[in-house]
Amino acid sequence: MFFISVAKPQTSYYHPEIPEAGKTLEIVYNPFSGESQFSINDDVYIIITEIDQEGERLSIYQKMEKEKTVFVSNINLSAKSSFLQIYFITLSENSWDTKANLRISVFNEDGVKARNGNHYDFGEEIKNYPDNYAVYRNKWFLEKFQKPGTYKSIIKGDLDRLLQVRDTSAGLLLAHSYGYLLLEEKQKSYDIIEKMVRLYPEKAYTFDAVSLFINELFSSRMDAVLFEKIISLTESLVLKKTYSPYAWDLVGTFSTSIFSDSCISVVCRDWIKSQPDNPAPYYLLSLILSKQNINAYSYRKVLVDKFINLTLSGKLRLYGDVGGKTNLPKLSYGYYLLSEIYFAENNFVEALSAIQTAIGLNKDPNDRMFLLSGNIWFGLSNYRLAEESYFNAWSSGSANAKEKILLCYQITHNDTTGFEGYFLEKTKTDLTDNHRE
Repeated sequence: MFFISVAKPQTSYYHPEIPEAGKTLEIVYNPFSGESQFSINDDVYIIITEIDQEGERLSIYQKMEKEKTVFVSNINLSAKSSFLQIYFITLSENSWDTKANLRISVFNEDGVKARNGNHYDFGEEIKNYPDNYAVYRNKWFLEKFQKPGTYKSIIKGDLDRLLQVRDTSAGLLLAHSYGYLLLEEKQKSYDIIEKMVRLYPEKAYTFDAVSLFINELFSSRMDAVLFEKIISLTESLVLKKTYSPYAWDLVGTFSTSIFSDSCISVVCRDWIKSQPDNPAPYYLLSLILSKQNINAYSYRKVLVDKFINLTLSGKLRLYGDVGGKTNLPKLSYGYYLLSEIYFAENNFVEALSAIQTAIGLNKDPNDRMFLLSGNIWFGLSNYRLAEESYFNAWSSGSANAKEKILLCYQITHNDTTGFEGYFLEKTKTDLTDNHRE
């Protein structure tokens, strides 16, 4: 008896099989493969990150076209294209077909993978392009986690050799900076970043070096002097490049943890001009305006409404949040900001609707949300529900919720006698006010 082996159709693939820089590449998604997550009735999008031969990145999205039984997208590769990362999503919550992801190396006319086309394979990349020093960053990043006991000696050996190279390219400087950073020679790392900002303020490698440095400071023992210096340097960099996606990435990633409100405001305004359907800059702008307690409620409401509507339509997924992990937390906080605005305008009904939505969307609502809920119920003269919200705020760590609870108790009991016993019975805890300070 003979058995015929029939290969399963792939969920995702591309034509031609050897993509060439400067040509067109066809991406196909097959919803009938048997392993696909999406059906032919879905609206399927691809998220594309293209890396070129100098390390520059371009991230875009496309809605795929239905052609008979498959979805198709055509991508015009740049003349310097080297590598593509492709994700397939729909805009429903957390709908991402991770098994269909594609990593595509692009080739030169001679049939050799383009520079950076193999940046995930250090050995082959450095063999083809021995002067592509930036790929040491990927090698060392992996070795730090895979070889915790020996990675420093490996990096030191590599770095010693790289320091002998007579070159001032951004890729080599990135390797120098990251190497020193992993060897905990942070001042040397910073000095190189300062040079990169001066020589290559528009390069992706410069923004990469800055981001790696800041992340390392956050995750290790903080050097206060260097931290202040990198904050100042980073602000000056992004303010010079307010229309750069790399600047947006930095501001979106670190926001108020390192950037001043004025810097975020300037960057976000240019960000919105370039990407009006991206929810992120509206969120950041509304965040800092709320923090500043600015009374421009109509403008703040426009920003928050825009953020909420774009996020509800799935646009946050198309701009970096591929898996949808930040969708609900940010949406929750957006509704919290909206509730703050309505409350400040004494529109308690709309404020209540917004804060209930915020709490319902959040797996772990914070004390500020419950305090605002209590304040709204208090404004509506519903002191029982106000007190309930204040107790939730207390349980979530609020330092002043007890005063609010006392105020409700005084109104409903016409007295404060017996409050302490009532409070202890309701909280079922021995915590005192000192624990909340």
